[in-house]
Amino acid sequence: MEPMTPSLRTKRAFSLIEILVVLAIMSILMGIGMKAFSGQGSQDFSKGLSQISGALELAQAQSLSTRTPIRLLIAMDNQDLVILSLTYKGDNSESAEIINNNDDSDWAPTAKPLIVKNMQLNEEFIPQVEELSLLSEGTSLAIIQKVAGKEIQFDSMIQFSSQGEASLNSEKKTTRGIQWGVQSLGTKPQKAVIRISSLTGRVEVLREEDFATAASSQ
Repeated sequence: MEPMTPSLRTKRAFSLIEILVVLAIMSILMGIGMKAFSGQGSQDFSKGLSQISGALELAQAQSLSTRTPIRLLIAMDNQDLVILSLTYKGDNSESAEIINNNDDSDWAPTAKPLIVKNMQLNEEFIPQVEELSLLSEGTSLAIIQKVAGKEIQFDSMIQFSSQGEASLNSEKKTTRGIQWGVQSLGTKPQKAVIRISSLTGRVEVLREEDFATAASSQ
């Protein structure tokens, strides 16, 4: 009788222990990957908050240094948050200080538009604090500006006066501050509240874990 060739020999099946070891290794690798992905999302959200805070602080500093009002137009473009900074270029400085003056012909961009990826406006989770106005309480602007080759409608605005004071585009007198909420995309979005002092223009960013502490201290 001829010996069995290798191709005809019975192949040894995996044992239960070997299968469990493979599954355990796969589970560990998936856990590491999920942590890395989550960590990257947290870093992107923190970076976005820093960019927004920086844009606000820069606008306030420019209004003080040039003694010229600066406007920040705010809009959502699909899944991104867009902020466009405008400075007054007209001759009537008194008209520029009127925050509900929506004639954009005398306003020109001061810097490259800020586009924060995967971030949205959301005020539903913001803790109610007396004497703080919501960004949505401003009068709807419906100003069309071209950003990165496409037209975007800006409905919200924060204006810094020539003295660096922050105001909403609203008939209602702005209280001691303005607050608005942002969140990341995903099934478990990260959330933050951005607050701006009306008098000093100071910017404060509160993460979700800080909401209760900040609200109780008001």
